[in-house]
Amino acid sequence: MILKKQVRSIAVGFLILFTAFIGMQTSVCASGEPPVAHAGGPYEGYECNSFLFNAENSYDPEGTPLEYRWNFNGAWTEWSSLPYAEYRWLDDFSGSVMLEVTDGDLISNDSVEVLVMNVAPFILSIDVPSDTLYATMETSITVHCFDGDLREGLPSLDTCTAVFSWGDGSSTSYYVEAGSDTSVGSHSYTNAGEYEITVTLIDDEGESSLASQLIVVNESAVSLDTLKGIILGLEVPKRLKNNLLSKLDNIPRLLRQNRIHVVINTLKAFIHFVEAQRGKKLSRADAKDLISTARLLIVSLRNR
Repeated sequence: MILKKQVRSIAVGFLILFTAFIGMQTSVCASGEPPVAHAGGPYEGYECNSFLFNAENSYDPEGTPLEYRWNFNGAWTEWSSLPYAEYRWLDDFSGSVMLEVTDGDLISNDSVEVLVMNVAPFILSIDVPSDTLYATMETSITVHCFDGDLREGLPSLDTCTAVFSWGDGSSTSYYVEAGSDTSVGSHSYTNAGEYEITVTLIDDEGESSLASQLIVVNESAVSLDTLKGIILGLEVPKRLKNNLLSKLDNIPRLLRQNRIHVVINTLKAFIHFVEAQRGKKLSRADAKDLISTARLLIVSLRNR
């Protein structure tokens, strides 16, 4: 009887050990091996262009289908059964991108280096006024430009500086905001002649493009008759019109005497009178025309 009990105890103990061993084996098999993540690359390209990231060389040793997600600039994509991801940088960049893959149980990761290079800005065209250009009159030039992926019309985050070299030894710089596609420069030429305007567009990385446009500037068309013609065309009381004209009466005689400085002072007094009437007896638009014409006449007299 004692022997039977011992045999039974040994059998029960063996059964417990065997069951525990089987459980351990089952647990190991359930955990399995982790998947292997492979982010591909390295990747190089240009800002605003599309990058296609490919993790198709990732695999699971047990053949379990994988899911993928990527980390771009600190933000994770959603999990996807596709090993591909597309991303664009709108500015130059150098750094790493993280990949995670999972078999539904275990997760593995990999990282890859990315280099996003700067794109130089483009000057598409330079527009000059269709009207005849005159000396002493302000001339506005419009530059149509772009910085980014021109094919898709996707602008970069670069800011630019447009430098207008006017061809007379002077130049002017203008700030161009990111995403802006125009820059307008204004200039007044002292003398008539042919001038080559050169525009240099420089982005915040120092890359640039250059374009030129030839213009012809004629002798100033502003004269005393121009100013009188504006006055005669005003829709104002006759008394005010005569008062404006009377302030210019002495100018022809002074010009014949070559007393240019007196003529200039006379025109300045005329401007002060117009400014006093602006918004009262003279509309702001009419006052602006009179003042700008008188000032142009002063400039032309100083350049004689």
